[in-house]
Amino acid sequence: GHLVRVVSLKDEEAGIYLPQIDFEARCDDRIDLAGFTRLDEKTLWEALDDSRLPYSDWIVRKEYVDAKPYLHLYAEFREEVNEQYAEKVLDDSLRLKDPFYDDLHTMLDIYPVKVTCLSLGTFDRYYEAKRDQGLPLTERRPLRMSAVDSSVEDLLKASNSRQEVH
Repeated sequence: GHLVRVVSLKDEEAGIYLPQIDFEARCDDRIDLAGFTRLDEKTLWEALDDSRLPYSDWIVRKEYVDAKPYLHLYAEFREEVNEQYAEKVLDDSLRLKDPFYDDLHTMLDIYPVKVTCLSLGTFDRYYEAKRDQGLPLTERRPLRMSAVDSSVEDLLKASNSRQEVH
């Protein structure tokens, strides 16, 4: 699960002929799409910022539809946003950020972004529900990258509970 960089094939000083490596990151912090690109959180933040979508919070994970991988963004926006528009501008932004992501389009004809808009206050309601369950602070926030099924289900429930609050 670790991503490493080989900095040398041997340690000259010690006379050891084993690769010398530096730890870079955890692989589970990256989302692999079709073996072409591995998107990390920084790239997604930058793409979202460049897209100028008015997001306030988000999570993302890889999902499959008809055996094709999709990057599914679940986002809370400060104002109403059309999901198809959000998919297009985020996709365009990712294409500019990551040439390997762009290869998904040019080589495989895959358009892998799916966006689900969550109602305003969804993440706050999610945090409150987790607090009410007695979870410690460290477990009240869903993973931003590669969120698990239960977190997505709880976020969707929190998004839909907006109507009950009025």
